Amino acid sequence: MPVPAALRTAGIVTIVSTFLFLTSFGYGLNGSFPALALLQVPVILLLFHSFDSLAQKMYWTILKVVINTVALSLGYFFGYAKAFADDVQEPQGLPVVFGVSCVLALVQTLVVFVPFFYTLRRYRSTASLSGLTLLSLALAGLYTAFWFVLMTAVPFGDFYHPAFAYLDLKQVIMFASYFGISGVTFVMTWVSTLLFLALLYRNDLPKLQRLLLLGALALFTITTLASISSLTYSGLFYQKFAGQPASAQTLAACLINGNEVQTQEVLETNPDVSLVIWSELSDSSPNMTVLSALAHEHSAVLAPAYSLSQDGHSYNMMSLIDEMGKILFSYKKAHPVPGLESGVTAGPGSLQSGRTSLGIVSAAICFDLDFPSLFSSSLAKDVQFLLQPSYTWGPIGAYHARINAVRSIEQGVTLVRCSSHGYSGVFHPSGHWTSFVPDDAQGSYTFVIEKEPLRWGTLYTYIGDGFAWFCVVLSPIAVLALWVMPETWLRTARLWGLIVEETPLLLNTEYAKLSLSESSFG
Repeated sequence: MPVPAALRTAGIVTIVSTFLFLTSFGYGLNGSFPALALLQVPVILLLFHSFDSLAQKMYWTILKVVINTVALSLGYFFGYAKAFADDVQEPQGLPVVFGVSCVLALVQTLVVFVPFFYTLRRYRSTASLSGLTLLSLALAGLYTAFWFVLMTAVPFGDFYHPAFAYLDLKQVIMFASYFGISGVTFVMTWVSTLLFLALLYRNDLPKLQRLLLLGALALFTITTLASISSLTYSGLFYQKFAGQPASAQTLAACLINGNEVQTQEVLETNPDVSLVIWSELSDSSPNMTVLSALAHEHSAVLAPAYSLSQDGHSYNMMSLIDEMGKILFSYKKAHPVPGLESGVTAGPGSLQSGRTSLGIVSAAICFDLDFPSLFSSSLAKDVQFLLQPSYTWGPIGAYHARINAVRSIEQGVTLVRCSSHGYSGVFHPSGHWTSFVPDDAQGSYTFVIEKEPLRWGTLYTYIGDGFAWFCVVLSPIAVLALWVMPETWLRTARLWGLIVEETPLLLNTEYAKLSLSESSFG
């Protein structure tokens, strides 16, 4: 007995929407789900395609947008639901998380996927394989541009960025050392788009093979380049003995809610400690004279983090004191957390650095590391250590530590993080934590660090977000050109040698008229 068309349609929409919910949930605080993240773009495009052969009327378009937005919104919401939960796990700010999730899903659908899908439908009857490849690149660029503009323009920075779904795939996330997290997003979105196209044209074996080959080549390229960035010894293709560290080693101490007394106790009981860093907002206006004397007496570098009220303003501060007792700089947090730090005045947004016995040290505070532009614009190229006092809450501690560590990959610096109610440790620019411990109310933790660690050379250090801006400028123009002037675009591409094949794709105007039961879901 044949299944009624309406029931079949409802079943397809339910299945696709469920998968779409899972893909957006995979970006959340529970951990990264790279397989789900890779499938998000194909599932969204399949959702749009599932209605494409029905009546071409506005209400079908609206229905596509609504279903996509609802599924994405719920996935993002449940993935980040307790981002504003306090330490006793009472939900705080759930309406904020839900509102952000809805806006994010709706804007993403309208700005990225609706333009792309209808451009594809307009273009596909005459496009060659090479032409469709250009369109897939345009979607990857548009998706990359959307997330880059979002993390640049909104006060949440890169907290929601889809590239972090690949944190567990070292040979993918290390690609950030070339083009930042925007580069990771671009390549993986391109691969996922090619997966959709391969499914769509699965009945044409030559086209299917070439699409899959192109996706495989893209994955091979990103993993190879990322692997080069994650060599144990930067720039060396041969091994060293384990007993030959890259440089001399010493100890760093992380003090949770540190103060002058704790600092003195640590330095006196453990003379091997050469660096003491406090967690964020440890004290209110600490005695810098006492701390300078302790630094000089014990030949240690101190990094106290504290609050300071001055001239009617409240600042979230950190100072760096060298081993001679000299205050090298005092840094003001540039990006206070929206809502939670409404009374804190933002600093000027320029990183400082200073020469110490450990090497050249810079610093930024907690949420500052959610803004890559702060580092690409003002982190000196000779900096070896980046210190990060932090204060997190609820379930975001591990997630926040891991996404902030990507700044180390991008900039090639060693990250030393000291966080209350979260995770502290040392992250190496080759892509691994040498120490990674939760705050279990012990009060202090000791890590092994290198003296004068090698500053890893990364392409991102030199070009910053240049690739992301390239996508912002060119991808909307490319999609617009394909939508408005598909034939002109084809002629220009052929003239430039970008399209060398004239065989139409299987998906032509006749295929577009097929019923839902004969579509790619059949």
